[in-house]
Amino acid sequence: MNKTIKIALIALVVVGIAAVIIYFVNGTGVPESQEIASTPFEKEIASQVAKEIEGHDYTAATSAFNDILGVIGTEASIVNSDGKKQLSETEVENCKKIAFYAYEPIFDSYQNSYFARSSWTDKELSALKSRAQKLLSMNIAEDEAKRSLSKVVSNVNDYYAAWSVVKRARSCSSVSAANKIKSDAASYKRAPLTNNASLSAGLNGAFSDAKNSLANSIKAKCNGVARNYQSYSSYESFYAAEEAALDRINEYVNAFGGATLFSESKSELKNADVAAMSYFRNNNRNNGISNYNREYD
Repeated sequence: MNKTIKIALIALVVVGIAAVIIYFVNGTGVPESQEIASTPFEKEIASQVAKEIEGHDYTAATSAFNDILGVIGTEASIVNSDGKKQLSETEVENCKKIAFYAYEPIFDSYQNSYFARSSWTDKELSALKSRAQKLLSMNIAEDEAKRSLSKVVSNVNDYYAAWSVVKRARSCSSVSAANKIKSDAASYKRAPLTNNASLSAGLNGAFSDAKNSLANSIKAKCNGVARNYQSYSSYESFYAAEEAALDRINEYVNAFGGATLFSESKSELKNADVAAMSYFRNNNRNNGISNYNREYD
């Protein structure tokens, strides 16, 4: 055997081995839709899928997918004169698989690209969630596709849950609530939520907003006590309200610092305390005023 023949035989062996490897790695190389299709109607659906879904953009593929599922549903509902349905359950299932296997990768590619954007709309998020839920409800998706579709649903749910944290921060009224907002906001600082510019900014500022809201709430409470000292039934009841207001300031400062935020409020309370003591003494409405001594820092 001459050298040329040996080289040719070696080349054929290499090509053959490569073909076997490709076969077992990628399957037969025939699209799944063609593997499934065996009956005339299945082949008809496979042909329609190839023309209208495969290779098309998301919008066109989605429209075609809906139409094809409609055709399958219509055919599946037809009952022949002998009382039997025109399509068997297996045939209906196979037709749905043909459409699903072609459309799901297009949907997956689109949802990935959409969540990578810096701005999302409620309308599109609702459509993505609805579409993912519909695909899951077909009970065709295998593990990888099921995880991807389920993630779409959770991404949309988490987006709105994250915004609720941002909104909650703007009406925070306790130290524990502010700390809860801090931890909740941190839990949502992850992709793809952080791709959304406005949400990301909201999450980053949530803890600061919560502290500001709480500080303003405490100031309002302090100022209300100070300005309305005459509305209390006695100096004792005013003193208790003043004590509660100062306790809230101390709780905030111990948790977050920022004592200077409340300098004006404490000054107003101090002045109100002097005024209240005089007011209740002059009106003989409290004989135990001398029992209350407060030190202001």
